[in-house]
Amino acid sequence: MMAYRLHSFQLTYFPAKPDQWVEIFKTHLSDETFREIYPFYHRMIVNQSQFVTESDKQAMNGEMPFQKKKG
Repeated sequence: MMAYRLHSFQLTYFPAKPDQWVEIFKTHLSDETFREIYPFYHRMIVNQSQFVTESDKQAMNGEMPFQKKKG
């Protein structure tokens, strides 16, 4: 989440785009493939606000994603 925000993606991007991706997947993927990947995207959609909260906490603590800890 933070990586997207560091690249100037707005928070309004996140609720809209995964929903759109899911609709595209439904149209262009087989039912079997869609059923395999949908849980991942569903989790992203329903937990979006939690991901934002966590990335805000990391930013406030000066943490960056995948940043190596010193020491």
